Amino acid sequence: MVRLVLYDLIIVGGGPAGLAAAVYARKRLLNTLVLTLDIGGQVLQTEKIDNYPGYLEKSGMGLSAPPLASAPPS
Repeated sequence: MVRLVLYDLIIVGGGPAGLAAAVYARKRLLNTLVLTLDIGGQVLQTEKIDNYPGYLEKSGMGLSAPPLASAPPS
């Protein structure tokens, strides 16, 4: 039997922006689905990021860690 699920929000991508959107959506109690191949996105493969707003220099893992840590349980 197929069960259909209605989502309030579907986020495509599990990079920093997608994870931040998911955190805020969950805080608003939205039924949210994140579609991604890997949590963290392509930024995890980057050693040095120097053009992200609010950070002078950060690694890809360092940029993705805070949204993962603050994500509420589903």
